[in-house]
Amino acid sequence: MGSIVETLKKYLESDECKQRLEEERKRELFFKKLKDKWIEKMHSLTVEQRADVIRKCIKKYDSDKYKDKEYKKGRFPENTLFYMLDDYAEKYGEPLYIENDICVSKYLIDGKFIIECVYGQGSVINVTEIEENEVVARDIKNEYCSIYKPNDELLVCTNNQLVYTDILAQIKEKQVYGYYVKFLGKKIPIDKNGTLKEYPDGLFDKYTELIAKLI
Repeated sequence: MGSIVETLKKYLESDECKQRLEEERKRELFFKKLKDKWIEKMHSLTVEQRADVIRKCIKKYDSDKYKDKEYKKGRFPENTLFYMLDDYAEKYGEPLYIENDICVSKYLIDGKFIIECVYGQGSVINVTEIEENEVVARDIKNEYCSIYKPNDELLVCTNNQLVYTDILAQIKEKQVYGYYVKFLGKKIPIDKNGTLKEYPDGLFDKYTELIAKLI
């Protein structure tokens, strides 16, 4: 066992190993640049042009001709462009609500396509075109804010609007001074009535924005 460890250690310290690691690093960097370039090129397209590209990808990977060709090569049909679309969606898509444990990411692109990454014995990317008027479940989350006690001790850091509102209600009920909120680096005092001195954009305003759409 000792000789194997020594041999491995010697190899890891060798110029050959260092050269291979450097070549692998350059290879990864090259493919990252290629992927990033493709993502930005996709983003520069119009919505309809982008939709055409995605539809062509779906058509290709769903075709029996492509699948048979891949199986004849002795491998499971690859869908590399779907993984590129997943990277694109992560950067430019809208996050969707995930309802199970096997789905690790889910995005909406241009209101037209759902990109879903599912893990089982490996990762699979599913790309689905939705109906024009189909409703989706977006993953809407508030930004985190921190609430501090009068002695500057952290009370809670939360993005839960109910927790936040309950604290404000307690402050009003008990008529206490000195509590404050820190949000995006800004300190905002809370008066004894549970009212903030100011309400910056992004501080638990998503619910209000959605309600406004219903009025």
